[in-house]
Amino acid sequence: DGSGNLTTMKVNEPYFEVELTSDQTISDGTVTTIQFNSTLIDTGSFWDSTNYRWLPTVAGKYYVYAQANLGSDTVDSVLATILRLDKNGSRLRASQNDNQNNDLTTQEHTLTTIVELNGTSDYISVAGYIDVNTGTPTIGANDKTRFGAYRIGS
Repeated sequence: DGSGNLTTMKVNEPYFEVELTSDQTISDGTVTTIQFNSTLIDTGSFWDSTNYRWLPTVAGKYYVYAQANLGSDTVDSVLATILRLDKNGSRLRASQNDNQNNDLTTQEHTLTTIVELNGTSDYISVAGYIDVNTGTPTIGANDKTRFGAYRIGS
């Protein structure tokens, strides 16, 4: 604290991490918010489990990460996948894979970025897009789909 006293600094708070614990089926060729249903940690209780978004009330710059397994319940049927990180409902960053007709069953995506959040109305969420030629588009669970962030500064 400048006077020789040790203090506890909470530099990287708030932070959170959520995961998808059961597969989520979505409509073919439609951007859909991922419904993360398990909160692993949330230091500020800012995770909105109804709208599947994080709205921290502390302004600052945040390191954000997302990982998802996007695929189909049918072998060799995935044509294209996109993992999106959204800020206030609009695309901020995306990871895209076009399989060029070399159909896959699943595609892993990972996204990281730094984003500034105002601490009042800004929120972040994650969406997936899966285009299949047959079967049901599925966002995979089992530690394959996670989303988190932590504050890195003002």
